[in-house]
Amino acid sequence: MFAVFVLATAWQQLRVAEADLVRDTRGTWADAIALRESRPNTTPPFFAYLDSTSAKAASSDVALRFIYPEEPALMIVNQSNLGARDIKWQVTLWNMDLPERNDPLPIPTSTFDWLRGHTEGGPQNLFGTPTVAPLLKSGNRLFGSATVDCPQCSRGRTYIVYIVLGKGGWLSEVKNETRGRILIPPNFLKETREKYFKFLEAAARPKMRTPIQQR
Repeated sequence: MFAVFVLATAWQQLRVAEADLVRDTRGTWADAIALRESRPNTTPPFFAYLDSTSAKAASSDVALRFIYPEEPALMIVNQSNLGARDIKWQVTLWNMDLPERNDPLPIPTSTFDWLRGHTEGGPQNLFGTPTVAPLLKSGNRLFGSATVDCPQCSRGRTYIVYIVLGKGGWLSEVKNETRGRILIPPNFLKETREKYFKFLEAAARPKMRTPIQQR
């Protein structure tokens, strides 16, 4: 009889515990539902995620061009709808009429802070600085490369540049170079530079050259 009494008591306590657990669980869910209904729904709709994905997929696209044939100046062009920040550009040119000078003209690599979509920045005076101007005179032939890129850009752009000071010149984009790398010879010795100039001239076929225009 005592064993039966113990078993009955344990069973009754188990049933009470289960009832309390069910009651507590229902209360917790009811409180959670009431709290959720009392708060505004801040979860973005599905189309918001689509917009976000599209925005991330879109990229900026910057390019270079030169203006003023007699006194060439550089322009940075944002060809995309999006703005572009921290636009890095570099122009590396040798004066072919200073054959004993191994180094390129001391034109520093520079950064343009910000450009809205479909706008231009500049003109940038490359040849009038105190370190560059003494190395130049009218009629000098300048040959080399230029690049532009930015953190938001879908690709970098590389160009072959040829300028005759006081007369004009041209720009030719290297279409298959998308990383924005500058084209320079493996070393700056005279013999290597001469081979480099021939390579650039062959790579920039006449039909691919864009003349430097007034504006």
